[in-house]
Amino acid sequence: GEILRATRGHDGMYSNQVLYSPCGRRVISAGDDHTVRVWDPASGALLASLEGHEDEVKLVSLTADGSRALTTSPDGSIRLWNVTTGSPRRLAPPQPAPRAGGMLSSDGRTFAHRAKGRGRIELWRVRDESLLVGLPVDEEKAPRWSFDGSRDQRRAATTMGRDPIRIWDVETGELTASCGETSRGGPLRFSPDGMRLLAPSADTEHAFQLWDASTGEAIALLQGHTQDVDIVVWSADGSRVLTASDDGTARIWDGATGTALAILRGHTEAVTCAACSADGRWVITGGEEGVALVWDAAAGRRLATLRAHKGEVTCVAFDADGRRAMTAEEDGQTHIW
Repeated sequence: GEILRATRGHDGMYSNQVLYSPCGRRVISAGDDHTVRVWDPASGALLASLEGHEDEVKLVSLTADGSRALTTSPDGSIRLWNVTTGSPRRLAPPQPAPRAGGMLSSDGRTFAHRAKGRGRIELWRVRDESLLVGLPVDEEKAPRWSFDGSRDQRRAATTMGRDPIRIWDVETGELTASCGETSRGGPLRFSPDGMRLLAPSADTEHAFQLWDASTGEAIALLQGHTQDVDIVVWSADGSRVLTASDDGTARIWDGATGTALAILRGHTEAVTCAACSADGRWVITGGEEGVALVWDAAAGRRLATLRAHKGEVTCVAFDADGRRAMTAEEDGQTHIW
């Protein structure tokens, strides 16, 4: 629970996401100051400030080698950055419709762009910036939509408002399964093997439905939270699911059956962020009260309380080997523990 480094963050503005590079030699943060910042986790020094978005940077993901960062923003643009040089490239479509919106798949390998006026959601591969497929959507539907792509890039799931979840074959663009409605436009989360899908339940408040992504059949209902659940994380091997809620708890579920395994109680206010270590042994949660907690995932036991932030903890992450954790707060300051 010792602070190793602290950074000044995003000039007093909200940090929306933080993550380690795969090699562990860089920390990447995205903020409301319209920038992405690259840090040295060993010294806390700012290595680069990636500037070009005209609105908040909401999401950032890294390529497998950590050399490039993909960002999306409410300004309607999707940008791919060279992390070392800071040079940006605006990705397709060449002239994105203002505020049409972009989303990254949960594994960062695919990004989706709702191409307004063209009646489709376009899926692009991050690795080589190639268009995978255009999926038809109803332009008259509510603007809230959600997407995720399977890690092998063979399946994609989309939903518009309260429409049924649709699962697509990315290679052919064919609809392969329909899973039923969701309570709102997301989040959707494929399991690491692409065989299961989690989505908010349309019938049960504060619950998530686990679906078979091949058949569209319901597997289990993950029910127990008493307030909104906005954070859903699969463990790397797909054996566990982590959810976090405004009710002040996080919960661990069996990823195959949906059985509740542990309730993580310790926050006094809403749980605002959560992450699993790569080996699945540890969980870290951040709270609105400004505290981060580290847990033993198997036992559901609290291991450490990280107190340094004065405001809401907005982002948490582990490095690749799980020995260090990173937290960020609403004023943009980041700590490495």
